Amino acid sequence: MSGRAETLIRNWETRLHANALASQILATLNERKSEVQRCALDGLARENPQFERATTKQFREEAVGHCDTILQTMLAIATGRAATLGPDPFAFVQAHAVRRARQQFPLAGSLNAYRLAHKAYWEVMRNSAADAMVPESEKTDCLMILSEFLLEFFDRISGIMTDAYIAEEKRMIARSTRAHVALIEDLLHGRQPGDLEAQGLSERCGMHSGSPIAVVIGRISHSGNGRFHGAGKLERLSGFFHRALSPLAFGRLIDIRKDEVLAILTAGAQTSKRVRQAFAAIAAELKAELNDLARIGISLDATEIAALPQGYQEAERAVEFAKANRPILHFADIDLMEFLVRRPDAAALRGGGTAVAQTASKSDSKCSQQNRLYCETAFFPAVPSNRDQPTLEPQGRTDQADPPIPAGSFGCRLFEHWTSSAERIRLLASSPKVRSHPSFANSF
Repeated sequence: MSGRAETLIRNWETRLHANALASQILATLNERKSEVQRCALDGLARENPQFERATTKQFREEAVGHCDTILQTMLAIATGRAATLGPDPFAFVQAHAVRRARQQFPLAGSLNAYRLAHKAYWEVMRNSAADAMVPESEKTDCLMILSEFLLEFFDRISGIMTDAYIAEEKRMIARSTRAHVALIEDLLHGRQPGDLEAQGLSERCGMHSGSPIAVVIGRISHSGNGRFHGAGKLERLSGFFHRALSPLAFGRLIDIRKDEVLAILTAGAQTSKRVRQAFAAIAAELKAELNDLARIGISLDATEIAALPQGYQEAERAVEFAKANRPILHFADIDLMEFLVRRPDAAALRGGGTAVAQTASKSDSKCSQQNRLYCETAFFPAVPSNRDQPTLEPQGRTDQADPPIPAGSFGCRLFEHWTSSAERIRLLASSPKVRSHPSFANSF
């Protein structure tokens, strides 16, 4: 028990015991406690319509029990029996604060309930004193003592409530932050969540194998090609992510990591399409607030957690190719011609040229296994090619059968989304813009 609580109890046990009328009025409160409880709860619901939980059965039972404990503590102090309540007569307030914090019931709501209870108790005491058959001077003395007692008592329990609630809230935030960070790290590495709190968060967000999950990256760019590293603008961009991606529509994990805002999302079928629609709804606001510097990239849907590292790469490529006239870009909407021309790796361009030439000579059927190898080498070669190598084939290629390439491999995912027909590849191969590049000129 704190020193303040101990002083309050010792002081008021003496003062209340010395005033017969005050002791008598306090003793009658037991008979009218239901009136006080109803007044406090009805007032809470009336004055704070957002506190809908005040109307639920569980909430009312907890509130009524807490209100009754408050009354019994007041009576124990008034009758000199505070020692029977244990070493800390106000421990019940701390327990109630922890419960309300874990329920995420606003602290302001609990403090407002104390204010309403204080008001109700005072009204009952004042009416009881007015009806007492004693001289007016005694009524005045009694009311002054009771008024001071109520002020000090509710000030003390409000202070205990506030301190305990904030302490528990900090602990919850720390636990939640650790779980949040751990879950993001696990997902980005394609791992199932490791610890129990991360597993619980994953379940609450609906992120598990089989559910479509999309990755979104947001960055702030300079007017040129560089990135802007201002924390303030990233915070504002994070705010847009939270507003656009409503928790009512998405299971979401949002975080600021280094120079980007990252979101991992699930919303049932076609999650990435829904994400694009959500951002499109606030595109004008985003452009105005961040001076047209925000760039957002969206991955394809991944249906397995093991595929999320690839989803992150897709979002990275999409945000790289986002620009002022198209600040929100889905990975499937990346222009393949622009991708090949802008990629600085000449070896990759040579491989890309080969991929175009080979694919243009094929029929309109889906990419063959051989073309899969070409586009995988063109977009994301496993090892840097030897620039002095005279051959035009990808490094290490032989006439033997090509090894199988995973259907979900990163380069092929873009390639297959772009190449809905071989005619688009023929157009790409015949483009003067592509053919004029030295690396492509040497590849045909």
